[in-house]
Amino acid sequence: RLSTDNLKTCKELALIRSISALEVFAVDAVREVYSANKSPFMDSTPVEYNISEILSCGNIQELQEKYIESKCRNLHSGGFIEIQKYYRKIFDIDFTKFSHKIGEKGFGITYITQYHQIRHLIIHRLGNTDEQYRKKYNCEEKTIRLSDADLSTWFDVVLSFAFFIEKKMKKYILTVPPENEVEVRVEIISDNAFDYFD
Repeated sequence: RLSTDNLKTCKELALIRSISALEVFAVDAVREVYSANKSPFMDSTPVEYNISEILSCGNIQELQEKYIESKCRNLHSGGFIEIQKYYRKIFDIDFTKFSHKIGEKGFGITYITQYHQIRHLIIHRLGNTDEQYRKKYNCEEKTIRLSDADLSTWFDVVLSFAFFIEKKMKKYILTVPPENEVEVRVEIISDNAFDYFD
């Protein structure tokens, strides 16, 4: 029994951590775009700061970084649904356009959303399903049971989804607006300077 329980716990932990990794990746991608290209974040929405926050900043860049960090914190705490909405609004990336095939079977955002719900049930209800989950996903099981095949499929789909996000975000990272370009000229005075460049 202990061996069975340990295996069940390991499968649940693998699922929970992989979903957390996906969310961290999605939020880190926002930071990466921000550092390369601020144009997607330009809108006329007012932002409120305390006077002490403004006065304690040494320059405008510190204030901008506070802004993006607060956005990313909100995304982390808001979870996958908030991330999905944010990507749609800021980057015009529609998660419903994601699709992945394994054999003849297709997987999309509904599948990923379901597994986020499964994670929620494992964490907050010890894997016991509720009426809402059973009705929404046409499931009769009273308890979540993850098989090796379930996990294998999940890992395949979540990796494909991460590549979907990466591909969509690359257009913002690789297409840097002209005002973001910086020209650096270096005059080498000593041969020792080459070590720094290496």
